[in-house]
Amino acid sequence: MKNKTFVKQTQPWGLFQRTGHRVMCSDGKIRACKMSSTADTFFSIPASIEVNGKTVTGYVTTETVHFLPNEERIYCFRHHIRHSDKMPFWPECYEPEFEKIMFNAITVEESDMNGPLGHLHWKYKNN
Repeated sequence: MKNKTFVKQTQPWGLFQRTGHRVMCSDGKIRACKMSSTADTFFSIPASIEVNGKTVTGYVTTETVHFLPNEERIYCFRHHIRHSDKMPFWPECYEPEFEKIMFNAITVEESDMNGPLGHLHWKYKNN
């Protein structure tokens, strides 16, 4: 299994780079984003993405996904409510749509096909 989302940090202070990040969006697409160099809270980092040539502002946070090994974290972009015309709202974590969006953020390798990830691969990729 390979996570397709990532955030780049500089060392030794762990500041975030301005560009070069890949985050999952609420429409199920992985997009490049621009981020602030420091977090504004413990849970979020101000960020922006481009959707159809328009800038959408919001923040990047992580989602821990229960069906992934070692509770892998997916980097997610959450848009501000004023951009709801450009992006759909995130589904709740107990809804099947949420699981489907999170599954788009990983690549299932051949060695994972016999386990639970293989079942989800056939459930979402072949329908």
